[in-house]
Amino acid sequence: SHRSLEKLATLYWQYHITANADGTLTLHYPHDYLPASRWAEAGPMFFERVGDEDRAVFKQDAQGRITQFVIGATTFEKMPWYEVARFQVRLVKSLLLIFLSTLIVWPAGFAIRRFRGDGWKSTIGARSAAKWFALSASVLNLIFVVGWMRTLNHFDLWDFAYGIPAPFRDLLYLPPLSTALTVGLVFWAALAWKRHWWPIALRLYFTLVTASAVTFVWFLLYWNLLGFRY
Repeated sequence: SHRSLEKLATLYWQYHITANADGTLTLHYPHDYLPASRWAEAGPMFFERVGDEDRAVFKQDAQGRITQFVIGATTFEKMPWYEVARFQVRLVKSLLLIFLSTLIVWPAGFAIRRFRGDGWKSTIGARSAAKWFALSASVLNLIFVVGWMRTLNHFDLWDFAYGIPAPFRDLLYLPPLSTALTVGLVFWAALAWKRHWWPIALRLYFTLVTASAVTFVWFLLYWNLLGFRY
């Protein structure tokens, strides 16, 4: 699936093909549910499974780029590098660490200001609103990802065959809220640089959080988690 929530299943179910020094290929199965198989070339773009009767062919586009791998009646699409599970998982983990940092940086800053005696005054105004936008967007994104992963432990892909299970459907109300906050973050980040809010290090950090929130919106859009239908 390319346009529905089911596209996300490709993150959990990816096949990998590697080239060997002897000219054969090795097909690795998702989560090693089957032992890896070796394939020997029998013709241009045509391979046979070593020790078996299975046949497979590669398909190319008009520019000669490999686009598909076909085994019998099963067709696999070649995925772009940014859609590979390893990259996506590392990306989300990095974003979560940045979102998690907001739960430490700004509360710690507030505590320091309170200790100095100017805490309440510092929590009023546009600068404070900008921080609350960043903190709220980060919390919503953390709740969404952590909630999704925890809930997924109690379901499998077949549970989505007849619709989105209720726990997942409830979580899908969070991305529109965090996206709206992210739009506000872009505005606040531009204003922070224009008016020279905070020391340069804090402005850079705020920009990093904003960029992370924007990247997470891209992640949501790419995997059809924003503007979903059910």
